Amino acid sequence: MSLLIIDGGHGGMDPGGGSNSHFKEKDKVLEISLYQEKRFKELGVSVAMTRRSDKHLPSGPRTKIVRDSGAKYCISNHINAGGGQGAETIHSIHSNGKLAHRIADALAAVGQNTRRVFTRKWGSNDYYYMHRETGSVETIIVEYGFADNKTDSDRILKHWKTYAEAVVKAFCEHIGHKYVAPGQDIEADHVSNPKPKPNKPSSKWQKVTGNWTGQALRKGQYGKPVGQMQSMLANNNPPFYPEKGAKNNGVDEYFGDKTADAVGRFQSYYGLTVDQIPGPKTYAKLKGSKPAASKPSYVGKRVESKHSGNLRFYSKASWSDSHVAGYLKKGTASRRLFLR
Repeated sequence: MSLLIIDGGHGGMDPGGGSNSHFKEKDKVLEISLYQEKRFKELGVSVAMTRRSDKHLPSGPRTKIVRDSGAKYCISNHINAGGGQGAETIHSIHSNGKLAHRIADALAAVGQNTRRVFTRKWGSNDYYYMHRETGSVETIIVEYGFADNKTDSDRILKHWKTYAEAVVKAFCEHIGHKYVAPGQDIEADHVSNPKPKPNKPSSKWQKVTGNWTGQALRKGQYGKPVGQMQSMLANNNPPFYPEKGAKNNGVDEYFGDKTADAVGRFQSYYGLTVDQIPGPKTYAKLKGSKPAASKPSYVGKRVESKHSGNLRFYSKASWSDSHVAGYLKKGTASRRLFLR
């Protein structure tokens, strides 16, 4: 039984829509998948595959392999098409999206533009069959870029192994498994290279002052308004960190490439014009976004809310009727507790 199963999309008579004159989607994603399988095995992560050759797998047999694998996670590799630009990750409507966001952040960290992280419904169910028909397996569809976009196509041809490795690293971080970069001793203690300090102010950096209230900010600027903008991105729900895992997740008051990428990902996610320049519209969307919901606190069975004039007691941090332990009926002289 494996923890992870990797799915190289398409195959055989199905070349995949993300094909162009340089590669067929089925071949490139198989190359990516086989590389990831090799790396996971080197790292000691139990892994299985839906295919290891140019084999046609209709949706039924493909999803059955995933369901029967006993895996907890599935990474389904694809290359996009349709006029966009950048990587996408897609998670189930039943997933919290954390792994999908982590993978997107990892791809952005190695230089690929991240277009969006999203989920899609079909009625009351998932739209994509790799989510809808893979049972309890948490499946993340990874689209590494658009085959019909020259920038993406060139990047995939040149950097596919870097992108594949970024997904390996993101997955290890998600499950709390030790990650060691290729070529390093797996058994030895891995010491990461220290993060480089932000570039110090020089002639290429323009200082900005005051508070950020929606004025346009641009790459090459530094100062308090940039830090405020970075903090708003990092505190958004979902978060858009300038550099996840770095000190303060990249909130350093310097508007460099990674901050520009985070702004672009935010703009894309919320349907704004993606120009990587945070201005009034980006500011308004950041101000209007809701912070992450906090869980209700509880100690044993205690009053949590009012409902129809009665005080309800909950057995756990939940507003579900199934977790109501009892209630105090309004108007009773004794305020007697009615247990369910």
